[in-house]
Amino acid sequence: MRPPGLMSSLTVLGLYFLKRKFQNQEETSLIFIWSNVAICLTLILLICYFVSVLLFIPSAGLRLTSMEIIMTLALYPIFSMLVGSFNNLEGAEAER
Repeated sequence: MRPPGLMSSLTVLGLYFLKRKFQNQEETSLIFIWSNVAICLTLILLICYFVSVLLFIPSAGLRLTSMEIIMTLALYPIFSMLVGSFNNLEGAEAER
C-alpha cells in the first residue's frame, strides 16, 4: 500500500513552487519553463520512489521510475502545446 496523499501533496507543493517562480516574470522562454517543470516532475517522482523504498513499500523499481520520468518529460511539451498551458500559469490567477 502506498502512502495516501504523498504524490498529491508533492504535486501541490510543486505547483505552488512553479507558480511563485513564474509569477513576476513578463516573458519566459519555452526551454526555461520546460526545464523548471522537468526538475519539479523529476523531484516529485524520485521523492515518491525513495519514500517507498525507505518505508519498505513494494515499488516499481528505479529503472521503471526513470523510464516514467523520461517519457513524461519527452511528452510534456507536446501535450502542453495541445492544451495551451505554456502561458505563464495565468489560468490560476484568473480564478481569484
